[in-house]
Amino acid sequence: PMSLAMAPDGRVLVLSAGAKASISVVNGADLPLPDAFLGLTFAPDGKTVYAGGGARGVVYELTYVSGDLKLAREIKASDFVSDVALSPDGRLLYAADLYANVIVVINPQSGRVIDRFKTGRRPYRILFHPDGGSFFVSSWADAAVYQYNTVNGEELGRIRLGPHAIDMVLSAYKPEPEEGQPAAVWKYRLFVAASNTNSVYVVGIGDNKTMNLVDTI
Repeated sequence: PMSLAMAPDGRVLVLSAGAKASISVVNGADLPLPDAFLGLTFAPDGKTVYAGGGARGVVYELTYVSGDLKLAREIKASDFVSDVALSPDGRLLYAADLYANVIVVINPQSGRVIDRFKTGRRPYRILFHPDGGSFFVSSWADAAVYQYNTVNGEELGRIRLGPHAIDMVLSAYKPEPEEGQPAAVWKYRLFVAASNTNSVYVVGIGDNKTMNLVDTI
């Protein structure tokens, strides 16, 4: 199992890689796939699921209704698809090509690749900024996280963390400062797991989207 996604009805989907690649509903149906790796996400309508096809180089588009999964089509994206993520408005699909070191932009309506953005080495996860204007990419080989403009792929920033940066989660929660301590200057915190360490790195994202290391857990 490589990824989980929560369906709007509360069921949990699991994407599994390896010799028996599949996408399945926990305690429900299992749909075999030719290959798979990491990316798994729901469209805003809750009825469409996108999954990364690993070495098959595709993004799978599946329909989902009350725990029932069906493969609708395969969208050719690259040589090896790692993560997949939809833009916050649901209009465009972004897929990480693990070996070409690019982010592939797909129009899900036409199923065509409309752009390719250069990124760091071995892009692993894609995570959008809440305002939709930029996205973060964890770089497995660069031990870093990059930030890019959503429209043109321009690099907005980067921060080096720990070896094998992989999963990321963004939090808007702002704890009260301890007595005598200044208030936090960041707007969001980006928690980044580095799998070749025993650490999660906490990156503060400011109003101007600057990235600064604020803690190591």
